[in-house]
Amino acid sequence: MKSDLDRLMDEQEVVAIIIFGKSRHNPNMAYFVQGATLSYAILIKAKKQKPILFHHTMERGEAHQS
Repeated sequence: MKSDLDRLMDEQEVVAIIIFGKSRHNPNMAYFVQGATLSYAILIKAKKQKPILFHHTMERGEAHQS
């Protein structure tokens, strides 16, 4: 489904997706970070760009897993 995301964003005229919060109990964030446990993060997915993940420095290892 991630492979379809840019096409769906084009169809719905969405320029960017912003997701923020914990990765636990947050299905949208969990989908993008693939099970990494982050206490708080911000993810920005611009159309036709790779997602950018902002996270706490201490969680660098967890973020790298995603």
